[in-house]
Amino acid sequence: MRTSVLVFFFCLLSVSVFAQEDDNSASSIATDRPTQTTSPYVIAPRLFQIETGFYQQQTNQLGVNFPNGVDFKFQNIVYNSLLLRYGISDKLELRLNQEFGRTRELIDDVITEQSDASFGPTTIGVKYQFVEEEGWRPAVALNGHVGGQFLSSGGGITGDLRVNFQNNISDKFNISYNVGIILIENSRNVGLWTLNLGFTVSPKLTVFLEGYGFKDNVSSQQSIDFGLLYLLSPNLQIDFFGGFAMSELAPDSLFGFGISTNIAKRK
Repeated sequence: MRTSVLVFFFCLLSVSVFAQEDDNSASSIATDRPTQTTSPYVIAPRLFQIETGFYQQQTNQLGVNFPNGVDFKFQNIVYNSLLLRYGISDKLELRLNQEFGRTRELIDDVITEQSDASFGPTTIGVKYQFVEEEGWRPAVALNGHVGGQFLSSGGGITGDLRVNFQNNISDKFNISYNVGIILIENSRNVGLWTLNLGFTVSPKLTVFLEGYGFKDNVSSQQSIDFGLLYLLSPNLQIDFFGGFAMSELAPDSLFGFGISTNIAKRK
């Protein structure tokens, strides 16, 4: 675990160094983290953006499936959730997703089983914005990824496809929402939905409240999360978030934090 934490904080340090070195050449930042909702907007051409962070999900089961009121917890811990974005044109960007983490089980708050820290599926993809916002018509983009476990011993192909929408109600308030599907080899396809309410408190601070869910043909998970995004500089942002379940099968709790920056390609 110590090695995994060091890997995460090395990534944070690298992001900070890049931001300081290229602060004068970078564009003001807008990120797709930490929400489940993906914005329909792409980053500027020739801009490289790094979005990275930590999160933990926990599912609690008290006395239902275990005798004598045993307190069982299952945790999914991601030490580094990484998204890399590169702007190709005013409407198109390239994307790469990678996670590094582990799962563990606890009984009465004692760790009884723990997986090795490992890389999750690596996916590459694009986001293409094909509709501009006009009046009540939202901005719309198509966002998709495909990949597999290239950096780990596991196999399998995974992918996702979603349509992203956003309405800017005012200079301070926006509504963004997604619908889509997650594809996993040798597994059931999973439908997804998200609805995010964002409010700009000040030029540096934005807060959000979000509902989201996942559903296949045998189960459904619905959750809610909330958090804040704070600009340390025009191209350096930190975020903090938490959440909880809105249905029985969803993880009971979620919390995390992250940091993002962008770097303009020198001419």
